[in-house]
Amino acid sequence: MRITLIGPSYPYRGGISQYNTFLYRILKEKHEVQFIGFSRQYPQFLYPSKSDKEYNEKLIEPDIIYSLDSVNPFSWLKTVRIIRDFAPDMLIIPWWVVFFAPCFWTVAILSKLRTKLKVLFICHNVIEHESSKIKRKISKQVFKISDYFLVHSNEDKRNLLEIIPSARVIKSFHPSYENLIIHREFDRNRIKSALNIKQNRILLFFGFIRPYKGLKYLLYAMKQVTENDSDVHLLIVGECMGEDKEKYLRIISNIGLNEHVTFINRYVPTEELSSYFLLSNIVVLPYVSATQSGVVQLAYGFDKPVIVTNVGGLSEAVLHNRTGYVVEPCNSNAIANAVIDYFKQNREEEMKKEVSIFKKNFSWEKLRSHIESLQI
Repeated sequence: MRITLIGPSYPYRGGISQYNTFLYRILKEKHEVQFIGFSRQYPQFLYPSKSDKEYNEKLIEPDIIYSLDSVNPFSWLKTVRIIRDFAPDMLIIPWWVVFFAPCFWTVAILSKLRTKLKVLFICHNVIEHESSKIKRKISKQVFKISDYFLVHSNEDKRNLLEIIPSARVIKSFHPSYENLIIHREFDRNRIKSALNIKQNRILLFFGFIRPYKGLKYLLYAMKQVTENDSDVHLLIVGECMGEDKEKYLRIISNIGLNEHVTFINRYVPTEELSSYFLLSNIVVLPYVSATQSGVVQLAYGFDKPVIVTNVGGLSEAVLHNRTGYVVEPCNSNAIANAVIDYFKQNREEEMKKEVSIFKKNFSWEKLRSHIESLQI
């Protein structure tokens, strides 16, 4: 099969770029694949005084065509010509925010007019986290041009069928990010010392910090946890996006957690991932809402159990009491009880073994087979 994949890739940072890069690699093992990336992903005003790029030679793909500018219509027409000349059977487009709707809609509909290709939207979020009626209407118009959809959770499948009842949709999964692990010598005590962490039991909250991530509930849970066990520390690693770091620092100070919380408020490049995940004993996702999350699969890549809230598709990727815990959302007590049980009952080695087995269900090869099952 001839496939064109468009969307962000390295050197652009973030989970969608990582996903697209690994998807491209697994598809081209069996198919002829053209990957068209962004020459510009976002206009500068959306990333003032900082970059939306990171550079990691291990993740750069030399054959990517960087022709697509999200806000330049002339680049959309150029991209259509490139797709037309390649004449693919399938055009794969990632979907996660409405911002890209004009670009993706134009490229998809003009490509369909000029070739016999079918369009597949891989929906990371059918409905974005900060949604609205107008965004839903825009999404619906874009989705109408697609022939197939692939989603990663049952909730996203339900959301999609509410918008497009006749949609031909495959319910798949978010694959493991085990390939992101950069193996190197790891000295836990040295890293703890560098971060000034004195406790031995470490929780990790990882990723962009936004309101729906529910970080405040984890902070209030930490108050209860540390009263039960003073040897627990919370490591927060992620950049505040539309959030005020000071608000979290006030919570930390007001409830007396300064000695039990380390806050690394910045984007973490891929080469640093290993340090934080290997340092942690368990990864916590206290989300208020979600469809799915790549953080769970990142944790599994390092054989780390997780604590997730029962929202969206998070619980679909966790075996409760085996690969982690599924708890009620917006409930600090539930989060605290899971943390306390994990350490008090010495569940770490047992759960790590379960994770190492369970994560094999989330392979990129299986995701590829789901795409191949479409009737082109």
